[in-house]
Amino acid sequence: MEDGAVNFVREIEIRQSVCAAFDEMRALLEELLPRTTGAARARIEHVGSTSVPGSITKGDLDVCVLVVEARAFAAADGVLAGRFRRNAGSDRSGSFASFIGDDAVGGDAVGVGRGPAVKVDGVGGDVVGVGRVPAVGVGIQLVLCGGPEDDFLRWRDLLRRAPQVLEAYNDLKRQWHGRPHDEYRRAKSRFIEDALSSASGAASGAASASPADDRG
Repeated sequence: MEDGAVNFVREIEIRQSVCAAFDEMRALLEELLPRTTGAARARIEHVGSTSVPGSITKGDLDVCVLVVEARAFAAADGVLAGRFRRNAGSDRSGSFASFIGDDAVGGDAVGVGRGPAVKVDGVGGDVVGVGRVPAVGVGIQLVLCGGPEDDFLRWRDLLRRAPQVLEAYNDLKRQWHGRPHDEYRRAKSRFIEDALSSASGAASGAASASPADDRG
C-alpha cells in the first residue's frame, strides 16, 4: 500500500531529469543483464506517463525489461533481486516482477538531484498544484513477453497515438490530485483496463471482415 496523497506534475517540467535517469538506469541494466542466461537480449524500454509527451505524471520513471523466455525471466529476476529492492506493493508472478530502482541493494541510489520548484498546470491551463521536483524515483518492471502482464508498451503506445485517451487520462489525474494514493491506483487500473479493452475492440472491429479474427 502507498500512504498519503498523490500529486502530479506536467511531464514537460521534468523531462530532462527523467531522460537522464533513464539513460543511467538503462546503462546499469545493460551491464547487469548479460550475466544472466538469455537475458542479454532483453528489451529495455521507457514506459509509464513520463514516456508520453503532454502527460500529467507523478514524476517517477518506469523502466520495462522485456525478456522472451521463461528461463531468461527467472535468471533476470534473480539478478535484479540481488541488486534492487522488490516492490512489496506490486503483484509478482512467473511472468512479472517489480523492483524499486532508486533503492539499490549494495549500490548507490540511481536518480537525478532535486530540481527547482515548479508550477503544475493541467492541459488547458488549470492549476493542478504546486510542488518541488524530487529526485527521480525509478520503478523496474520485469515482464515475460506474451505473458498476461505484457501490456506496458501497448498502453504507452496507445497514449502516444490517441490524444483523446491521453486527455481523459490527464483529466482523471486532475480529479485525483491531492487525494489518497491507494484509491487513485484503483481508479487508474480501471481506467487503463477499460481503455485497452476499448482499443482492442476497435482493432478487432476494423479487422472483422475475416472470421478468423473473432477473438472472443
